[in-house]
Amino acid sequence: MSCVRANAAAGPRYVCKVWTQAPPDAETGVKDTIMMEANVRSFSVPGEVAMDDGTVLCVPPRMLHGASMEMPLRVRIDKLGAGTTNRSAIAAQTKK
Repeated sequence: MSCVRANAAAGPRYVCKVWTQAPPDAETGVKDTIMMEANVRSFSVPGEVAMDDGTVLCVPPRMLHGASMEMPLRVRIDKLGAGTTNRSAIAAQTKK
């Protein structure tokens, strides 16, 4: 995920969390969860976005749902500041 807008400030301004849950276990009903949290990079020009520099959420096949093999994703984007829990984002803010 990237933030592209004119006059974008250098450094991260947002934190993105992406997660998915496996179908419930037949015996326990427990749903395994995989989550990725990363800073959203800022760019002022769309051409500056480097797609191969992103973070990847690797999900094993057992997490896929049903015959269609779908994977429901949940996405949360938070503005850096009060309540931010991403340690690398907080560290980047304090280095300014």
